[in-house]
Amino acid sequence: RNPQNVPGPLVFPHEMQTPEDAVRLQLNAMRENNVPRMNHGVQTLYEYAVDAGSMERSRYFGFSSDMYHFDHFMGKALWNFSDFIDSHDFKIHPAEKMECGRTRVRADVTNNVGETVEWTFVMVLRTFSKYKGCWMTHRLVRSDSPNMAFI
Repeated sequence: RNPQNVPGPLVFPHEMQTPEDAVRLQLNAMRENNVPRMNHGVQTLYEYAVDAGSMERSRYFGFSSDMYHFDHFMGKALWNFSDFIDSHDFKIHPAEKMECGRTRVRADVTNNVGETVEWTFVMVLRTFSKYKGCWMTHRLVRSDSPNMAFI
């Protein structure tokens, strides 16, 4: 089955959303990843990824990666973001402006085994495309990751 042969996600960026709203919507979608269909949560993450569909390499995951194909993204997302799937709870911290001009939103995620892990969403305001004026995810990594140095 081709994972790209499905309608768009039911949750997507909108210019009325704050950075915290965008993070909350992504975490909610991943909490119930397979509702309303298989990997809808991952599809939602991809829709919010500012580099989705780009031929350029991205550091979305904290390391250099291809973001052009959804199915490539899906495999990496399911592996790297397993804390989000069937998570028990999450707490979103207020957005913080970074020195580089981006916006950081930290989230404490209690995964499906009860461990709480802090994640960092680096958000940017999209300046073009169908999501112009919307908050999009530029990077998404565990806050204790060595890849935080590359954010």
